[in-house]
Amino acid sequence: MIGPRDASIYIAAMMADRYGHEGIRILSNGLPDEYTEKGLQIAKAYGMTIERRPITAVLGDAGKDGKGLEGFEVEGGDRIESTIAIVAMGAVVYSDLLRDLGGDLDPTGRPLVGPKFETSVPGFFAVGDLVPGRKMQVYTGWDEAVDAADEINARIRKEKMAARLAAVGG
Repeated sequence: MIGPRDASIYIAAMMADRYGHEGIRILSNGLPDEYTEKGLQIAKAYGMTIERRPITAVLGDAGKDGKGLEGFEVEGGDRIESTIAIVAMGAVVYSDLLRDLGGDLDPTGRPLVGPKFETSVPGFFAVGDLVPGRKMQVYTGWDEAVDAADEINARIRKEKMAARLAAVGG
């Protein structure tokens, strides 16, 4: 598991519970720790170890005939063997524009949105990792973006139709 925050510990615990993974190592990749005391207690309860040195190399070959992931090399040349890795680095929320426009944000600074992903600022939409309570996965963001684009498209078509009708006195 790669990540310097509690999310990496919680995901690792889920992997241990669901799939029986043991001996999980958390690699913070040399970033400053942002683990809470509770997160560290969970890591200890699951027997996780935390490697704080930066990753200097990813080992293995992803090519057609390659062996796949073999592990990581960390600063100092030590090798950490692994055939599975999950990156949980977190997301940076860039909502300054919405805040400057007076939009509604949750306590963490993420935009509050309606069912079609429109914020409290009319015509301003937010999707993906930016939105609270959503799965932080690429395909989820894509799906949300399609829903928002469909709503924008419907509004544009409605305006165009209204303009045509007004032009003919309808």
